[in-house]
Amino acid sequence: MFRLAWSADIPDPDNVLSPLLHSASPTNRTFYRNPQVNQLLEQARKELNDVQRAALYRRVERMVMDDAPWIPQHYDAFDYLYQPYVRGIEVTLLGRRTIAMKDIWLDKSFPESSKGITFNNQ
Repeated sequence: MFRLAWSADIPDPDNVLSPLLHSASPTNRTFYRNPQVNQLLEQARKELNDVQRAALYRRVERMVMDDAPWIPQHYDAFDYLYQPYVRGIEVTLLGRRTIAMKDIWLDKSFPESSKGITFNNQ
């Protein structure tokens, strides 16, 4: 048994599935081997149609789940809370928050009386 963590660098299924599941991948640390999964991963990489590509990755996921090469111990979940009057927070396709401080602002038109919110420098 060992611990392995992996997170996507880009919002693409291949960024997680191929490195961890393709038998020729140097980061396939569970030594998972399934020739059908290899073939589907290679086919999906070449597919230009987004709908067909997603369908190929779904097939890979189903096959891998049936093979069960991993037993997940836990997964991380991050929740971010912002006051409703904070604006400029962007969520990327990976779920990360992009917070460029120069782009964050407080919406002074937010109904202050309903929440007891006061803004300085009005």
